[in-house]
Amino acid sequence: MVLNSGRCNPSAVCVDCGVECWPWEMFMLTDAVWAETGAGEAVLCIGCVEDRLDRVLEPDDFPPVSLNDDRPVDSVRLRTRKGSGRRTEELYGIAVDAVLDLGVEVAAAAATLHLDAAVLALMVDQAQFGRAVLAEIGP
Repeated sequence: MVLNSGRCNPSAVCVDCGVECWPWEMFMLTDAVWAETGAGEAVLCIGCVEDRLDRVLEPDDFPPVSLNDDRPVDSVRLRTRKGSGRRTEELYGIAVDAVLDLGVEVAAAAATLHLDAAVLALMVDQAQFGRAVLAEIGP
């Protein structure tokens, strides 16, 4: 099995899109799945792995090794693909709604739901942008 980055280091940048993978998207895939990417020992983020495979990763693509255990710094997208992030993703959705619809402060929502406040703030910004675009399109 090949580690996502080939090596575990603090400068793990995805060779396809340039996103920094360390420490948010460090993972190991089965030999067969990694070989399909053609990445060798290069670094790929989840999105670029999926682009190369032309499919969404599934829990069976991740072998049962300690690197694939849930870690607090794992991205929501990595947790979701491993099958453990659906709950986390749902919590972020609830928190975004609480901030935008109920006026709850980002820090308070993050603390209450044990989420990363910086990630939540980004997700709130994205949701606000999405709502603004939809409002311009709407009737």
